[in-house]
Amino acid sequence: MKPWALSLLPLVLAACTSRPAAQGPEPERLGVPVVLVTLGGDETAGSDLGFPEVVRSRWPQIVFRDALPTRAVWVNLSREGLLVADALRAQADLVTADPPTIVTVWFGHGDELAGTPVATFERELRDVVDPLVEDGASVYVVTGRSDLYEDAISAVIVESGAIAIDLTDLPRPLGIAGHAEAARRVAEAIGTVE
Repeated sequence: MKPWALSLLPLVLAACTSRPAAQGPEPERLGVPVVLVTLGGDETAGSDLGFPEVVRSRWPQIVFRDALPTRAVWVNLSREGLLVADALRAQADLVTADPPTIVTVWFGHGDELAGTPVATFERELRDVVDPLVEDGASVYVVTGRSDLYEDAISAVIVESGAIAIDLTDLPRPLGIAGHAEAARRVAEAIGTVE
């Protein structure tokens, strides 16, 4: 056996030693499941940020990391260029152990660029938001960012019982400071999650 291999022997033996598994806290103490689902296009996906900022500085990541308990799970259904119609398909594929408890919805810009008719946008947004609210999720919808669809977004919020988050005054594109402020406002709207 090589001399250097002998020096590794204690480490290998220590790694192979079986120890009793550590017991975690009782399930009752962990609290109820918290499942954050984010639905949106460019602004939610952080398309305006480069790497590595997109990984750590986009607003949903900040909310997940800083505003929710450590037991929270984040299901990110946002992506660059996502339209509200695409969200219906993404949502249909959503499979988690627990149903969503908190959902953020931010659409408008991509649909404007794609020329989605207002009536179609409103119907599709309603089809996204209504089932989530009916299933008991707290649904937060961004307003004030789309001149074309603002009335449709407001109507869906009022009729569904979703919660509006006004981000009208944030820069376009958001940039790092805008993502931080969006995260602060979303976290404030969500409030303390025990």
